[in-house]
Amino acid sequence: MFVQDLLDIVPESLDDDTNTYSVADHLPYPSFEHVFAETGVDMVAGIGELEATPVLKYMTKFTMNVLKSLVKPQSRIMQEFLIAKSATYRIAFIDTVCTLISTTRGKGISDFLATGTLSQEDLPKVVQASAIANNLLIARYSEKLPAEYIRSDY
Repeated sequence: MFVQDLLDIVPESLDDDTNTYSVADHLPYPSFEHVFAETGVDMVAGIGELEATPVLKYMTKFTMNVLKSLVKPQSRIMQEFLIAKSATYRIAFIDTVCTLISTTRGKGISDFLATGTLSQEDLPKVVQASAIANNLLIARYSEKLPAEYIRSDY
């Protein structure tokens, strides 16, 4: 059973130089170094880490919100669980965040939309295309997460 194998995984144990998990937000955030390595976008240059961090967090949360909107409500808990506890799903999610950052060149969504280069309707399509490529949009999971484990340690 796949879910059973993941129940004892502590999300922070999957942290490395590419990402760090936030139990408070129930999300892994890519590191600035990983974003740069994957996209060539230096989000910190010119503004510093203090100002770049909220932009990175916003783009990560935006990505998760789009992913959740693309699956059935009963699949959202399992999607969140897998991103938290499975290295494969974690990497796929971080890659999807990097795709969005690459598309917006790290400027943040509101700044990018203000230029008129990309419409608000296009951004979810970017996330969706990357999520499909990374196999993050499973409409229905064959296993269910026991209720007592939902957000219990992730």
